[in-house]
Amino acid sequence: KKVSNKLHPIIISASTATLTGIIYLILAHDSGVIYQLYDVNLGLLIGLILAGMYGMLTGMLFAFYIVQKQGVVVFNIIQLLVPLSTAVISYLTLGEEISIYQTVGALIVILGCVISLKKKCAS
Repeated sequence: KKVSNKLHPIIISASTATLTGIIYLILAHDSGVIYQLYDVNLGLLIGLILAGMYGMLTGMLFAFYIVQKQGVVVFNIIQLLVPLSTAVISYLTLGEEISIYQTVGALIVILGCVISLKKKCAS
């Protein structure tokens, strides 16, 4: 949080996305997967690149903005909602099963977040 208070969220998001992109580009080159892009239409490839850049920038921008304004605990609670809502929606729409271990694990994480939030609000 100290670093995010000193830098603008766009700077943090752009630098993190660039470093991640470079790492994945190197891995794609080393594994040979990047050569599969020769078979893809140039317009589709450009669209994919722009969509990826937009998705990364907006997602990371919101993430660092939340960390900057609310803190890591609130960010983790929001981040927790994604897999929980995915599990519930996939259960309702796709017929996926939710095991007892997944339910207990989710409850433990939620309880930990609630305890952390209470400590944050008390201080």
